Amino acid sequence: MAHGTSQALAGFSVRTPVVRTISERSYRHIFQSVCPWNVKFAQELTAGSPFAARQFIAGKDSLTLARDILALDPESFGAAFKKSPMKRAKLAGLQRNAAVVPGNVGMADGIGALTHALEIEEPLVREHAACALRKFDSWIP
Repeated sequence: MAHGTSQALAGFSVRTPVVRTISERSYRHIFQSVCPWNVKFAQELTAGSPFAARQFIAGKDSLTLARDILALDPESFGAAFKKSPMKRAKLAGLQRNAAVVPGNVGMADGIGALTHALEIEEPLVREHAACALRKFDSWIP
């Protein structure tokens, strides 16, 4: 059966999953840069734009940003993201997501930050840090 077609199963219609490939995801990003609407109306960000990256985030790669987020305390988080939608995620949610990054990127440079994250009070952050550290066990010869 072809991908994306339906089949009847005991009175229910079930769609088979459509396999997503990297090329399909890349196509979406390319489309954003050639879309006539985006080409006509897109504007470069100016220095004072409310859409510009916060100083805490600007110019950092994913691993550096993850390390910095894992090192935040509540006061630093409040100062870095004052009047920002990032505060809706709360510090624990942001740190949980940051704990996933070093394991997914596969860079051992993140082990120190993950070890520190094991001491964070929030259990969800500790769980994700431990999971990321377990990934490194399989990569270390």
